[in-house]
Amino acid sequence: MRISAPAETAPGETRVALVPRSATQLQPTGATVAIQAGAGNAAGLPDAAYREVGVEIIADRAALLGDSDIVVAVRRPHA
Repeated sequence: MRISAPAETAPGETRVALVPRSATQLQPTGATVAIQAGAGNAAGLPDAAYREVGVEIIADRAALLGDSDIVVAVRRPHA
């Protein structure tokens, strides 16, 4: 199972749905975890912080979403 977090798209949103610590808590379940490149920057969480705990960084949003079983987000995406 792949759990992914895309970058938030709402204007002014600085939060990210997945932080490195939560990723480490998901991994023992057998899930792989991925995040869109730069998704954590506004929250002060650079890609390197995710990479250090084994999260895959994906630059292409469509590829990230297309290969995910579960997508987590702070805000509901626009239609």
